[in-house]
Amino acid sequence: MSVGPDAVRSYLRFVLFLALMAVGTLAVGVFPTRALGGSEAVRGMAVGCGLSFLGSLAGGLPLAVGAGRPPQARGPYLLASMAIRMLVVLGGALVVLLTMEVHRPALLIWVAISYLAFLAIDVGYAVKRGRD
Repeated sequence: MSVGPDAVRSYLRFVLFLALMAVGTLAVGVFPTRALGGSEAVRGMAVGCGLSFLGSLAGGLPLAVGAGRPPQARGPYLLASMAIRMLVVLGGALVVLLTMEVHRPALLIWVAISYLAFLAIDVGYAVKRGRD
């Protein structure tokens, strides 16, 4: 199971877009979050966005691996991508909630907001990988 250079390039571009979305999401959210919950809420926001970022990174890997396959063989890779993304985000949020002192409302709100923000990039990447 080898991954071609086009798939690697495409995945790295995907990572770049995710990083830009993460910076943009944090920049937009820091002031209202701080105003509503203080500096602890900002920490919860950063952790929530980080969890969604990691979920998108992990979820993109099956799409990169399945890119060179015939169209009828790409379905399992797409399903694996969605499942991995959801498991990483929800599992990570559960671990954080059980083990860390973090502003819970901010964490949960920003997990949801950032999940939706990264979902737009994930869908674009999945569509692009589906055409290749």
